[in-house]
Amino acid sequence: MQHQGSDVFLYNEPIKTQYLSRYRNYDTKEVYGRIFKKSASLERRNQQDLYDFTEDQLKCFVIDVLKPKTRESSRSIYSTISSYIDWAMQEGLSSHSENPWKKRNTDYIYDLVIPVKNYMSYEEKQFILDKLVNAQDKFIIEALWNGIQGDKLNELVSLRIEDVHSPTNSIAIANEHNERKRHIIAFDAQLCALAHAANEQRVYIKRNGQCSENTISDSADLVESGFIIKHSNTKHRGRLTHTTHYTIYNRVEMLRSLPELAQFNKVLVTKNIVRSGMIYYAMQLYIRDGELRRAQLEEICERFNIRFKWSIKDFLNLEVLRSLYPEQPEFAH
Repeated sequence: MQHQGSDVFLYNEPIKTQYLSRYRNYDTKEVYGRIFKKSASLERRNQQDLYDFTEDQLKCFVIDVLKPKTRESSRSIYSTISSYIDWAMQEGLSSHSENPWKKRNTDYIYDLVIPVKNYMSYEEKQFILDKLVNAQDKFIIEALWNGIQGDKLNELVSLRIEDVHSPTNSIAIANEHNERKRHIIAFDAQLCALAHAANEQRVYIKRNGQCSENTISDSADLVESGFIIKHSNTKHRGRLTHTTHYTIYNRVEMLRSLPELAQFNKVLVTKNIVRSGMIYYAMQLYIRDGELRRAQLEEICERFNIRFKWSIKDFLNLEVLRSLYPEQPEFAH
């Protein structure tokens, strides 16, 4: 049945479903399905299936809608769409006599990439930390980098100083019921050191010390509690409760607005800070094993407590590693 009012549904859905049914692998279906969902509104607007798009229409769709950020992603998108057009031509569905995207060279495919800095290297992360005046904010960046997050950042906001074990550079992660579920071995001693510094902070400097002249107060007292991330000491909040994920989001958003960190505007979101840490770990595993394949990707997912999906290759690949760590001889072309 053709669904009309929502981009969630596929355009020409019976045909798309028929095509997807050819694949048994769930990840493959997911990749193709994601592209079909993104193309639906454009197909409806043109009253035309993706398999009948011209070369210019395909190129605009990829650049304006899919917006691939890496060469690996662009290559995957190109291959996916081209395969769908080939199939539609073989089935007599497409009006094309020749696939408009057949046998394009790598330069053409790579030109579809939208260059945006989404991730940071270890050195760039250190640069950001050096610009921050609050240990609370520094710890947020370092904790996310090390993979402390959880649903609605519950791992981070519920973290207590008693969970930090500096001699082993480890942190015990608990769930909302205060049940220990895993341990994180920090990448280095900085995580635990910042945890203690953040826990000891009693006054939070607003806007990283850049408040306007009209601001009533340029600082806020923090509650005294065992939670490392502390909220402001206001009469509307209990002194023993932990803060919420909104506090984390608001602080990171504030950092993103600082002029001295303008180049990291896309990097300073919680998801991309975590992914930057994953890329850093991928670099370590590649140096250790000499490859970055499924075994290493699964190890990264286990370390960061996320479900394995092949789509993580969009940012966990040698191209991204080379771009962030060009000085590493292991990543030479």
